[in-house]
Parts: sequence; structure tokens; C-alpha cells
Amino acid sequence: MALPSESVTLNNLAVSTIDSWLPDLVDDFFVSNPLTARLLSRDNVILDGGYQIRQNLIYAGVGGGSHATGTPYDTSIKQFMTAMIFTWKELYAPLAMDELDNAKNQGAAAVVDYALSLQDVAELSLFDTFGTQVFQVTPGTNDLDSLITGIPNYNSSAVYGGITADTSAQGIAIAPNVTNRVNTSGGLFSWDMLQNTYGAVTYGDQEPDLIVTTQAIYNKMVLRAIPGQRWRSEDLKKVFGATGIGYNKADIMVDQHCPSGYIFCLNTKYWKLVLNRSRNFIRRSSLYGLNRFPIYNDSQWVDQIVTQCDLVDTSPRLSGYISSVS
Repeated sequence: MALPSESVTLNNLAVSTIDSWLPDLVDDFFVSNPLTARLLSRDNVILDGGYQIRQNLIYAGVGGGSHATGTPYDTSIKQFMTAMIFTWKELYAPLAMDELDNAKNQGAAAVVDYALSLQDVAELSLFDTFGTQVFQVTPGTNDLDSLITGIPNYNSSAVYGGITADTSAQGIAIAPNVTNRVNTSGGLFSWDMLQNTYGAVTYGDQEPDLIVTTQAIYNKMVLRAIPGQRWRSEDLKKVFGATGIGYNKADIMVDQHCPSGYIFCLNTKYWKLVLNRSRNFIRRSSLYGLNRFPIYNDSQWVDQIVTQCDLVDTSPRLSGYISSVS
């Protein structure tokens, strides 16, 4: 026989329970994957506003050089900076309950259980949406700018922040002609392969600090790393609770959303997660002074947890990736 079941009363307890977990959702979100954990530790999670997201980009120097008495200095005004422009992207998780459950309620405990279940599912759904979009090879029009779009290849005609990756000074600034910065040939994993890309995005003391890959590739790294005892990752252990492998100045971490065959070498000092300060993990109904949206021709109410944000690479030449790794 079928087991008996209880329904849910959509009263103040249900509403306040759902409301109360939003701050926890924000805290959990920032440690939901290695990239956001590292950005949080660097204070690179930015609350901002405005019509668009603007990021200054220095694409040229001002010249100069040797000088001798009797020869003129170059006094011409140089153009050396522009701005990358990004549009806000919105992520959401839906909330919905049936008002007819009011008549079937058998106790307050059911309210708490149902609300917490809805909380967990909505939270995990939002994390999954973010994690999936961060690693998309070809993001949709309304999706976040992904890691791959933030690392355009040399002279590929890809557009990032309104700037085309071509042979202009601005294009080379975001996509320099450097071998192995973007390696799409891949092949069997080797430390030589990783070092070639790591070195291609190293300038002086600026080196990648986070390497993200799949579990399958990470497993191969572990087998090759054990003799060298490369274990490290103390900062991510404190923030993210993970161990990882230490490689030069970087921590190698697994992200389950990372597409098959990819290794990302990221200098997270120059990556930002920009959040709109007025839509930062809030219930959309609160923007209208409501605690939910009733469906006027049905016995149901709905709501959405929303956040407007985008992932921005402020210096694309300092990060790289490898694909087709086996």
C-alpha cells in the first residue's frame, strides 16, 4: 500500500525559512568551486553597478628610448589605454509551491522540511548553472563569459569585451602571439606539456596560481607527482577544504564542470567575478516589496533567486589553457 504523506502550509514560517537561508547561499557559493574560492581569497569578488561592466585595458607603452644632446625628445601624446565592456548576465534558480497544500498541512515540521529541501535543490541548481557556464566552450548569448572566451587565441577574430583578437595593438594585448599559451593540439598528458603553457603565460614574477582540470587528468597528474612530492595548496585548504597538487607557484585542482580534455592555467590575480550590488543572490519578489509572486489564475506561487554578474579577465595574456588532453 502507498505510504501516507503530509503537505506544506505556505505561511510565514515557510516564507521566513526560505528568506533566512539566502546569506548562507552567498557564503556557500564562493566556495562552491576552486575558482570562486581563489577569487574570494584574493578579494576579487566585486560588488558593482552601472549600465555595463567596464574594465580598463592597457594595450601599449609610451615609447621613449636613448637620447643624446641635440636631438629632440618625442613629445607626442600616446594612446595607450582603452576599456573592455561587458554586459550583465543573470543567473537564477526557481522557487514554486502549491497553495492548496494549506488545507492538507499536518504540522509545522513538514513546513521546515519542505522549505529546506527547496533550499538545497535551488542552491545546488544555481551552483551547477554557474559552474557549467564558467567552463562552456561556446557560451550562449545570455550566458556568462566563460574561461575560454576570456583567453582568446592569437588573431582568431574572437571578440572579448568588445575588443577583437586581431593583429592590432589592442588585439595583441588580449591575445598575444605566444606559442602554447592556447594549446588546442593536446595529446597524452605530460609535465612538459603543462610547463610549456605555464611558461607561455609567465611574465617576470607574474605566474599562474591556479590550474584547473578534470578528475581523469588529475589522476594521471597524481601518479606522476607522487615521486616528486608536489603536495601543497594550504590557502585553498583553508578556504575550499581541498588538498590538490602544488606545481611551481600554482595549485592544481579538480572541478567536475571542467570539460573533458582541458587544463586551465589561470592567474587569478587578474580574474574578477563582478556582481551587481542590487541583484546579489536575492529573491526577485523583494525588488517589488513582495515575499512571493502569486499566480492569479492558479493556486500556486512562484519566485526566483537571481544574481546578475559576469566573469571578467582583466589581463587575458596572463592565462592559458590546453585542450584535447588524454
